[in-house]
Amino acid sequence: MAKCLGITGGIGAGKTTISKIFQTLDIPVFDADAEAKACYQDTDTIAEISATFGHDIFINDVLQPKVLASKVFAFKDKLKRLESIIHPRVHDRWIEFAFKHDEQPYIIRENAILIPSGGHLTCNKVLLITAPLEDRINRVMARSRLTREGILERINHQWSEEKMLPYCHFVIENKQTPTILDAILPKVIEIDQHMRK
Repeated sequence: MAKCLGITGGIGAGKTTISKIFQTLDIPVFDADAEAKACYQDTDTIAEISATFGHDIFINDVLQPKVLASKVFAFKDKLKRLESIIHPRVHDRWIEFAFKHDEQPYIIRENAILIPSGGHLTCNKVLLITAPLEDRINRVMARSRLTREGILERINHQWSEEKMLPYCHFVIENKQTPTILDAILPKVIEIDQHMRK
């Protein structure tokens, strides 16, 4: 199996932005969030979630995110139950992805909950993406319909940057500035060279 670089960070930190830079270097990226969303389209997943949380979670087999969020994200026990349904399915997709790209110099596993889920144990190195809180909130508000309060609620349910830091080998601070790419690119290239050794 190819070497793996884990990329993690809180919501709105800029994980996907950094991952796309690695993709320009021809490094395959496994986006755990995108794969989780794809799982919600599987018939067996729809059936299990509906049976667990209610049949209004899906309308004509289409996920209703606001309904799911209202029933799950404010309750730790229900969130853990949802994770117990989704995480094994995402993990199966990860294993398939890793074997598919076995001959690459390395691959990337991007996941906001990489460390609390234990996914970092499958990675040779872990890169933490950090960003100021207001930058994170503004980014998420620009790309979604979440309110500031809703974003803060999700941030509070995630591990803090400080808690994740001891598990990480590299850190990139992703501040929202006009010259951010000038600051990030050299760090990405440095990490890429390290992973290719």
